[in-house]
Amino acid sequence: EVNRSSYPAAESPAKVIDGDVGTKYLNFGGENTGFIVTPGYGKSTVKSFKMWTANDANERDPDTYQIYGTDDVITSTDNGFGDGENWTLIQSGTVALPTDRQVAGPLVSVNNSVAYSSYKVLFPSLRKDGNALMQLADIQLYTDAEGTQGILSYSDSIIAVQPVSTWSHLS
Repeated sequence: EVNRSSYPAAESPAKVIDGDVGTKYLNFGGENTGFIVTPGYGKSTVKSFKMWTANDANERDPDTYQIYGTDDVITSTDNGFGDGENWTLIQSGTVALPTDRQVAGPLVSVNNSVAYSSYKVLFPSLRKDGNALMQLADIQLYTDAEGTQGILSYSDSIIAVQPVSTWSHLS
């Protein structure tokens, strides 16, 4: 299996949780890329999230998401498949990010009552299907429905991942 996940040093996964819309996480794997993060905040119950668009090329924006949780110790490696742990799907769906750059998308409600110590967030599809690049300026996970209690910060442990997907079997 080929894993295409990789990123420029200046646009690493840590940039997606730095609270700065002037930076971004760019993944050369395109569709079905994302990240695994272990918030220093500790175990938490995600109730909502918000994403911010990056500086250029809106066709790279995610338009679907999957959020998973685990209490396992993270053994997956950076730019790996992200399958070294037992993951529970919390929620998946679509998100309509604005075409404007470096702005907040909608607050997305998450129907969840379970606390986890780590999260995996994947973007199965992008605004332009088949795009070779995925980008996002920022994302924040919240423990409340109103989007005020954020749990992600720049110092959190975060890695890039791209699970084995159906297209990788065909290539």
